[in-house]
Amino acid sequence: YSGGMFATLLLSSSLSIVGIILDSHGLPLIHANQVLECPNNANDGKHMRSYRDGTKMEKGECLNGLATGFWKAWHANGELMWKGTLNDGRFEGGFRSYYDNGTLEAKGDMWDGVPVGRWKTWHRDGTLRSRGSYTDEGEKMGCWAWKHAGGGRAEKGAWVDGDKVGSHFAWPQGGSRGKSKYGGVAEQGRCWWPLI
Repeated sequence: YSGGMFATLLLSSSLSIVGIILDSHGLPLIHANQVLECPNNANDGKHMRSYRDGTKMEKGECLNGLATGFWKAWHANGELMWKGTLNDGRFEGGFRSYYDNGTLEAKGDMWDGVPVGRWKTWHRDGTLRSRGSYTDEGEKMGCWAWKHAGGGRAEKGAWVDGDKVGSHFAWPQGGSRGKSKYGGVAEQGRCWWPLI
């Protein structure tokens, strides 16, 4: 998978904790039917696993073979990778992901394993990358905007239930603005700058 931060091999509908694949915006790519199982058939209770060199890999609690409660995972260099709360193997509540240099990558809430509500993402250099909202089903909704690393507009437009609607604008780095039209009507009207 290109654009993901870190991944272990995924072989079934369940995932190991560190094996979460984060998309290019730092959000977990987890399907609604997938749950996070505790690795290596861990017993109920506290769980901690380390890389071969002794650096922490993941820490949390297991209940009935599933990740539950507050969990953290670390990059191999010791920097925090992500932290979040799980219930029966699915993310619920605040979620944060980080680059391996310690910079915040994504921040928002999860419910039943999908992103919900307002989310923000950042580039590796710490500049804001995107801002927008998700429905309770994890679909993009309302105005979304993206910026290039180091600043400068990248894209903006409205979404309804995960689909682009109305006019979307894109600013390629070093290029001129482009415009695309999509069917449907933005429920919240036009998206105006500055969104981010």
